Amino acid sequence: MDASPAVGADGTIYAPSEGDIRDGYLNAVNPDGTLKWIFQTGFSCESSPAIASDGTIYIYCDDGILRAINPDGTEKWELAEGFDGTNEQSSPAIGADGTIYFGAADYNLYAVNPDGTLKWVFQTPGDVESSPAVGPDGTIYVGSEFTYGYPHSIAYLFAINPDGSLKWRFQSPNYWVLSSPAIGTDGTIYFGDGLSLWALHPDGSFRWQIYTNNQPVKGSASIGADGTVYVGANDGNIYAVNPDGSIKWKFSIGSQVAIIGSSPAIGADGTIYINVYPFGPNRLYAIGHGIPPTPTPTPTPVPVKLEIIPTSLNFGTVEVGKHKGPKHVIVRNPKAGKKTPGITVTILGLSGGGSPFSVTDGCSVSDLSPGDGCSFEVTFTPTAAVSSTATLMIIDNAEQQSVDLSGKGQAPKNR
Repeated sequence: MDASPAVGADGTIYAPSEGDIRDGYLNAVNPDGTLKWIFQTGFSCESSPAIASDGTIYIYCDDGILRAINPDGTEKWELAEGFDGTNEQSSPAIGADGTIYFGAADYNLYAVNPDGTLKWVFQTPGDVESSPAVGPDGTIYVGSEFTYGYPHSIAYLFAINPDGSLKWRFQSPNYWVLSSPAIGTDGTIYFGDGLSLWALHPDGSFRWQIYTNNQPVKGSASIGADGTVYVGANDGNIYAVNPDGSIKWKFSIGSQVAIIGSSPAIGADGTIYINVYPFGPNRLYAIGHGIPPTPTPTPTPVPVKLEIIPTSLNFGTVEVGKHKGPKHVIVRNPKAGKKTPGITVTILGLSGGGSPFSVTDGCSVSDLSPGDGCSFEVTFTPTAAVSSTATLMIIDNAEQQSVDLSGKGQAPKNR
């Protein structure tokens, strides 16, 4: 099972289990290990239960039904909104006002009132397997896959206001966002995607990104008392990252590929506990006592400013339903001079942009020797008669630079 147990205020442990595909259960276990009750669901439950302040247990299962269960094991209500028979991995989250939020394979994020009535629905471009997280101000953060990207899928992290309106969205070029976002005390949002760990400012702007050897970060990050961010990646490493994005250390489990879908748990003494499946017996690791993990320095920044031509793209006015572009942006590492030695720059990728701007990246994960260059293309395809702006960040170990994008959609002309 991928789901994690939840513990009620009275110490009762609620843990999903499964039989066959149409035979799922929620087990309530007393603190002494004796069985309290079993509630049968229509399908397996891959998401973790959430417990409200009144003791109600919410669980979302593969039959697309959100169930509210009383502390005595009887059903309070159920709401059928998602698809029947899909892998539903988004665990419910509960807001301060009791609203229940969950994502579904039908591309939607749902908000449900405590009485089981639907509050609102927010549609995303793809499958929502990420579990939502609720910020102190009530903002809901959730990730989604967008399957129509080129040359591969891209994904979004959404920030949604409590009334269901969009606050902002951030485009990740790296396949999908499966992990539940984690929120720091300063409002920084941390989340993983198909290749990396990201940190965003509260307004959705880019803060930093760490690549994890072309392997996904599926589990959610955990944040220590000192602000250190702990996360596991499928490259077989558990990372400790400082709040500024520098790597504090990483701990290798001895396998270059492993499934680390769980989130680290942090003990009172600072020990990090995490469950790992290294294509063999499952193992629980405790990190922080005995021999410390080997420190891993961050890639050394280099004193180079890449040549970006142009630094902005204005697509002008384009009729809705049509497109303009692609327009090219050239990225070049300056040649070595008599007084200035050449330095190789590593470009890790691009971030930002997003609809109605589409990007074809020809610079991702490449080393530019002095005098070498690469390029990427941007196309503007407006979907509404509004002005659009975006910023593309070029992620490398040189001086941080960006390209500003702008364009205006125009209503179709009557013909």
